Amino acid sequence: MRRPLSQPAPLPPEADAFFATLEHAIVALSDEDFDRYWINFGRFILAYAHAEHELLRLLRYYAAIEDDVAAVLFAGTRMDAAKRHINAILEAQKQKRVAKRLKRAFDQFGTINTIRNNMLHWEISAHNADTFTISNAFLTPRRKKLRKYRISTTDMEAMRADLHRIVLWLWLERSEHKIDRIMRAYLARPWQYKLPQTSARPKTSQGRRRNPSQIRDQRGSPLRGRSTYY
Repeated sequence: MRRPLSQPAPLPPEADAFFATLEHAIVALSDEDFDRYWINFGRFILAYAHAEHELLRLLRYYAAIEDDVAAVLFAGTRMDAAKRHINAILEAQKQKRVAKRLKRAFDQFGTINTIRNNMLHWEISAHNADTFTISNAFLTPRRKKLRKYRISTTDMEAMRADLHRIVLWLWLERSEHKIDRIMRAYLARPWQYKLPQTSARPKTSQGRRRNPSQIRDQRGSPLRGRSTYY
């Protein structure tokens, strides 16, 4: 006769020690070996939230509406939608110079947003204590849509630095702070984070599959755009 689930079979005395050892090993693997990764991940997410908040503040500024009304109209507005609204407002107001000035920051913010979304929603597996592989393998059954790339603690530090600069950039757009030569040079510096190429299914040529050894794990070139702040 089967024992009801509510009445589990008694465990031997050594079971408690075994489970305690197992739980300790799991905690050690998740918390100690990858401390640097999780610390940088948390700092990156916090910097992203700060930049997204500043973007929404800029949207309210260009929309020129009261905060209580903006809170209703823009409730739930995310980064991509906020950028579209700002660009649409600037186009309607024929502020091409401002739109051009913002484009470089918006482009990098969009790149970081893609990485952030993939880090949160795709599968992550450890490559080593400092580098993880991000993949959408469990989301798509079609091999030609498979995408994966590596993200490291150095990448997260670079994205966080870029986000801090983007926050300053967006704040300056709605402030009366004077932009001096040093500030202009700082905003015009190349971005620290460069979007990596994703590795996907090897391409074929005339029916022949390329040798996997010929497919290199390369990083993409820096995002283009040399426009300075002013």
